[in-house]
Amino acid sequence: MGFNKEDKVRWEELAPSLQEMFNGISNSITNLDNNINITGDNSVTDISISNNGTELILYKGDGTVETILTIDTELNGTSTNPVQNKAIYAAIQSLSATLNAINSRISTLDTNISTLSSSLNSLTSRVSSLESRMNSVESRASTLESNVASIAARTSSLETKVNSSSGGSSSGGSYDNTHGCPGK
Repeated sequence: MGFNKEDKVRWEELAPSLQEMFNGISNSITNLDNNINITGDNSVTDISISNNGTELILYKGDGTVETILTIDTELNGTSTNPVQNKAIYAAIQSLSATLNAINSRISTLDTNISTLSSSLNSLTSRVSSLESRMNSVESRASTLESNVASIAARTSSLETKVNSSSGGSSSGGSYDNTHGCPGK
């Protein structure tokens, strides 16, 4: 079944979604006409995309050429031009690689922190053990000091007894201070 020019559809018979679509196309054409500023016999004879898809160019009937749209090939903080998809993709890939490197470094730092924390816990345990041993040694030293003082007191007491008994004794015994016992 071929196209018949007599088969016409009235605007009211179109679905609302088609009406919206046609209105959008009409508005776009009006905007394009307003942006191009075509007057008189400067009618557009051709439209082309050049410079590797970065410029939309109008060729007018009077032989003039006008670039009506420039598409940037890279992201730029000051440009108001649209940007090529591949430029956006490359920027996202670069950011993704940077984020992956940062995440890898964070993971390494987390591992290092965990290792350092484990080492710190081990050192803390060793210090606690050494402090306990030191307290034990100090306690034993205190006991030894106490025992030495007690022995010194007993020795002094015995020397006093020996010296006092040798002075009044008829046996003529003497005290051998090097062995801590009465001599012959």
